[in-house]
Amino acid sequence: MEDTYNLVNTTKQYNFNTCLSFILERGKKLYGDEFIINQFHKDALYKVLIYAIEDPATLDRLDMYLDKGLLLMGAPNSGKTAARSSIISRLVAH
Repeated sequence: MEDTYNLVNTTKQYNFNTCLSFILERGKKLYGDEFIINQFHKDALYKVLIYAIEDPATLDRLDMYLDKGLLLMGAPNSGKTAARSSIISRLVAH
């Protein structure tokens, strides 16, 4: 997981494409080869990751607020649980 960010002084700087690669690899390992990340998933995962790492500048630009929480919605088997518990929580361990 350390490969998803660079440590600059005491700040973690995440690379989104590396994070996506990690999520895809982890998702396939946990859920099988049918696990995919399409453009819709990328957009949603970007927001979830920004929220999880608490990046103030990007949160402000996206008009997102840490005190409001996130709601993951989607059809059954669309990856909500995978994104929340199995992948994002391991990727962004504070």
